[in-house]
Amino acid sequence: MNHPMTNRTKYTYSIGQISFEIKNTLFHYFFILFFSTVMGLPATLVGSAIFITLIIDAITDPIMGGISDEWRSKIWGRRHLFMLLSAVPTGLGLWFIFSPPLLLSSTNLFIWMLSFAILTRLGLTLFYIPYLALNAELTDSYDERTELSSLRTIFGELFKIGLLALFFTVFLVDPNPDIDGRMNPSAYAQMGKVGAICAVIAILISTLGTFNQVPRLNQKTHSSKSIKWWKVYGEIIKALRFKPFRSLSLGFIFFNIMAGITIALGLYFMTYFWEFTQEQSMYILIVMGVAVVPGAIIARIVQKMYDKKNGVIIALIFYAIIYCAPIMLRLLGLMPENNTENLFYVMLLFYFSGQICVMIGLILSESMMADVTDDYELETEKRQEGLLFSAIMFAKKATFGLGGFFAGIILDSIYFPVKTNPGEVDLSILWNLGFVVIPIVILLQLISAFFFNLYPITRAKHEETLKSLNR
Repeated sequence: MNHPMTNRTKYTYSIGQISFEIKNTLFHYFFILFFSTVMGLPATLVGSAIFITLIIDAITDPIMGGISDEWRSKIWGRRHLFMLLSAVPTGLGLWFIFSPPLLLSSTNLFIWMLSFAILTRLGLTLFYIPYLALNAELTDSYDERTELSSLRTIFGELFKIGLLALFFTVFLVDPNPDIDGRMNPSAYAQMGKVGAICAVIAILISTLGTFNQVPRLNQKTHSSKSIKWWKVYGEIIKALRFKPFRSLSLGFIFFNIMAGITIALGLYFMTYFWEFTQEQSMYILIVMGVAVVPGAIIARIVQKMYDKKNGVIIALIFYAIIYCAPIMLRLLGLMPENNTENLFYVMLLFYFSGQICVMIGLILSESMMADVTDDYELETEKRQEGLLFSAIMFAKKATFGLGGFFAGIILDSIYFPVKTNPGEVDLSILWNLGFVVIPIVILLQLISAFFFNLYPITRAKHEETLKSLNR
């Protein structure tokens, strides 16, 4: 390939990440809080809905990857038609999911929640699986792939900052001193509608902005044998025998279970454990978003110093330490008291530095996945970016959602109350929350680092692969 990307291609492609981050922001930060604490559904039931949608993803993600790999269109190529078609279901799902009628029974509320969660995820499967495959197709440069992963992450995270700022300063503001704005159902409906509009715009910009690249992208596999979409699961099983893909997939799985738990519980910790105000919570989430910039810069430095695999492992270990340290210090009585400025500034530093580690790990691991596609092509003589990315994406979403499911179990197991304002939760329940989360995070991060350490592709090996592929 070896065609340097123009800035226009880099930026319009990267904007597509915004659509995925909008869904992540709404689902990861607010989904359990809204349907459980605000609307009154049991947290385990909300977690079950997340788990059901992920079973559907298990079916649709690999199928979408297989279909886009084998699709043939002189006008649209392999990916762009599906990316364009995704705009409608994604927009409708996000528009309606947080707008249930207020008088629905628990059963009907569950059906509403599940139906639009499925629609949203199906829409994003149409877009995001082909979109991720483009990461490996637009460039085969070891460094340029990291740059592209960095730009995607920066665009997505910075937009998330603006979105969260909007949510907290406009929609979730306290209507009066006696009511917490986070308990206002109508606020979430407005948030969903804004998210839907922005996601559709991002999808269209990314799809149409990279459309001029279609003629130079790979249009077919090198092998004369085409893989039918209904045989993709067998192909994934074959791919899992390939060490680079297997080790990277397992590393992703355990990392994302941990991430699903910590993000799903994020607002619970901010609201109840640390008792931050609306404004403080907003500033923390904004600072976490800003961390993507130093994270992206440091990721490229770490890659040059330690290579991608070692950079991911270092980032994971540091994140586990930074995440658990303040909770452990609070349990030991060594943190500043709640409702003090000292606590806020100390936690701001912890959140910021921890998120930098997350960004480094995320950027480098996604770049590693693009490199796997080249090694896999050399091994099998097939270009299957869509299939491989769909498998890793499902692993990421499924385990992230599994983390959300476990978060619901954790909340129910410690009898966390619903429809409760900050400061009203029994201290023993909050202590149990911290006590349960610490060992889970440490264990999952260590397992993830173990599997990432088995990943065999280095810069030198990747260069040899490209030479063998005559690129």
